[in-house]
Amino acid sequence: MSYHELPPKRTPVEPIGIVNALLVAWPGDCTITRAGVEIAAAQVGVETNWQGCMNYNLAGAKSKPNSAEHCWQYFATTEYFDSGTLARAHVLAVDTGAVKEVGASNGKVKVMLCPKHPWCCFKAFESMRDAISEHLAFLRSKFPKAFEVLCTPDATTASYAKALQHGIHGGYYTCTAAEYAHALDLRLAFVRSKTTDPKIWGDVQ
Repeated sequence: MSYHELPPKRTPVEPIGIVNALLVAWPGDCTITRAGVEIAAAQVGVETNWQGCMNYNLAGAKSKPNSAEHCWQYFATTEYFDSGTLARAHVLAVDTGAVKEVGASNGKVKVMLCPKHPWCCFKAFESMRDAISEHLAFLRSKFPKAFEVLCTPDATTASYAKALQHGIHGGYYTCTAAEYAHALDLRLAFVRSKTTDPKIWGDVQ
């Protein structure tokens, strides 16, 4: 498959769309249960707060230009840099206007990176299904214990949050497991309120 740059475009994030994409993209060798799908959808809600995203980039994941693994996009982003990182950002700038110093906080410089600085290059997807497929693959490879929880019929937000602490390269979040589980619970209630139609779930129990 040939990947390419996509123009930045705001795409909606809604529980029904997320659940439908999960049901279609769910790996065949992982038991699909309503609990697992609902928790996975709730996690998207935590990442986006249901505010939409750019080209279905659900977690603001960055990319490299001309990626061979997925499409990419550029849009302005704000970062906080120390002096060394700021110097590197200037070196990598495509033009002098790509790095704008706009303030300071806690000893770091607040910087706006503008297209097409390589550090404001983000992953982009052409459909919610593509984005969800990559998210599930990411969980499976980097957080296998959490992925296993999603594949069990008795999955809970507490067990999922706990498992996310034990990734291949560390934890998924920086808060406590109880705090992350609470955040999931809030979004889970919203997911359930918007997906009450049995037709959405079919035979999934």
